Amino acid sequence: MSTRQDRERATLAGHEAERFMQNPQFVQAVEDIESDLYTQWRKSGPDDTKLREELWWSQYALDVLQKRLRKPIDEGTIAEQEQKQDNFQQRLD
Repeated sequence: MSTRQDRERATLAGHEAERFMQNPQFVQAVEDIESDLYTQWRKSGPDDTKLREELWWSQYALDVLQKRLRKPIDEGTIAEQEQKQDNFQQRLD
């Protein structure tokens, strides 16, 4: 992060993404989808490759969504730490 404003923006985005991911409805939806996908996979036959592939892609899409939401959380955490270090360094100067 380069500027204080950039860090503040990243920190805010991280907090918003974290609140979203911790929202009980979102958490429950993800758990339900994962459970449904697993149940469908278990019930599918070994020769049902088309269904199994569709289930894999569905799980993959869910994983990508969660990773994309975690990215601003991670970036916000880094920005917050950088800002704390800058504030500490300014006190020393």
